[in-house]
Order: sequence, then C-alpha cells, then structure tokens
Amino acid sequence: MAYQVEIERTRKKPRTVGLVPMINVILLMLIFFVITGKIEHVDIIPVNIPISEQSSHTALGEEIITLGRHDEIVAGDDVMFSLDDLHRWVHERIKKNPAARFTIKADADMEAYKLIDMMKYIEDAGAQDVVLAAQQP
Repeated sequence: MAYQVEIERTRKKPRTVGLVPMINVILLMLIFFVITGKIEHVDIIPVNIPISEQSSHTALGEEIITLGRHDEIVAGDDVMFSLDDLHRWVHERIKKNPAARFTIKADADMEAYKLIDMMKYIEDAGAQDVVLAAQQP
C-alpha cells in the first residue's frame, strides 16, 4: 500500500512596501511643520530700521511702504518705479479704506530730508495716519 500524497505548493506573496502608511506619515510630518513653523515676511529690499529709545510700542499699519538707502520704494509687495506710481498706490488704498494707516520702513542710513519729503508726499496723496517704523534697542 503506497500512499500518494499531493503537496500543494503555495507561493508566498512578494513583500511589498505599503505606500499608504508611508504617505500618511509624510503628510502628518508636513502638517506638523506647517503648523509649528514660524512664517516670516521677507522684505523685497533689505532695510536696516533705525533704533529709537523713545519709540512707542504701536502696531504697524496695515499698509507698509519700504524706503531703501538707494531711493528704492516698495509699497506693500509692489515695487514702485516712480513717485507717480506711489501716489496712485496710496490713493487706491485710501479709496478702499479711508482710515488706512501707513507705516514707513526707512533705512537708517537714508538721509533725513529724503525721508521728510517722502512723508510729505504720502500725506499729500491723501494719507492721514503716517508713522515711521523704529526698533527699540
């Protein structure tokens, strides 16, 4: 009596890397870094803000005009190529919000008469509330 035994061979499933768990981990890491990361606005032109011991701790205005030491002008995120462009930009902002507050971030090495002329020019364009940004030591 001979027994005949049939052995069925089953192939093992090939090992695969589960992409779904890996994608989940990567997305969780992305969300973590987006939430915990500090997002900081980068100025188009670098400005060395003057130091003032008498500056009051006032919030910056919603409209920021940056003046570089080489007569560069950036209003908001727009580069101004002429004073007429700046005049139009200020006038448009005042149309949208008559109580708009304008903050001037001028370079510490900028000549004072240029800064005063620029502040007068912005006020002549219709701005009522113009402040100069300064940092405390």
